Amino acid sequence: VLLRLRYLSTNDEREIHEAISVLRESAAAAPVGHPTRVDCIGELSLTLRALHLIRPDVELLKEAGGYSQEIAESTAVPLDMRVYSYMHLAAIAEGLGDGEAALAAMERAVELAPVLMLDGVTEADRAHRLGELADLPGSAASAALLAGRPQRAVELLERTRGVLAAETLNQRDGELERLRGHAPGLAAELVQVRARLNSPKLV
Repeated sequence: VLLRLRYLSTNDEREIHEAISVLRESAAAAPVGHPTRVDCIGELSLTLRALHLIRPDVELLKEAGGYSQEIAESTAVPLDMRVYSYMHLAAIAEGLGDGEAALAAMERAVELAPVLMLDGVTEADRAHRLGELADLPGSAASAALLAGRPQRAVELLERTRGVLAAETLNQRDGELERLRGHAPGLAAELVQVRARLNSPKLV
């Protein structure tokens, strides 16, 4: 991480090459599924993609995608890391012009997002995660369009917006209780809106 950050501050390409070399060695030395390897390949995927932006090379993207996929598909990895890895994998697939792969990755991210919001975290953590997922609707729709499936783009856009909107409302339970005290009818309408947002019909 430090070497990649040093590159960002100095623009010395040697720093990013050194970072990739060190991360590759560390990843190779750690068994699959080990927390050390997960951390290494997560950073390695980001660093390879950063190098691709400097010197475009599809092999760099393919290698980065392999690492992101390993993290995303591992049930031993924290759920938030899996969701972000699916999103990163989709971005890599888009960079490779593979719309179907991008869509498949985003569909998994969308599928896991509601579970992530209920993953036994504090309100502060949930608010942070909500911010991290702000790009989810647009990214999901973009992947579907690249795959040539505009109707699926609309479906994913509606579904992800519904999930994020419902979570935003869930964080306002305290406000809802105060609203019930002053305007019970309006509070009841808000509950109905929340129920519609959580409805499977949006899937």
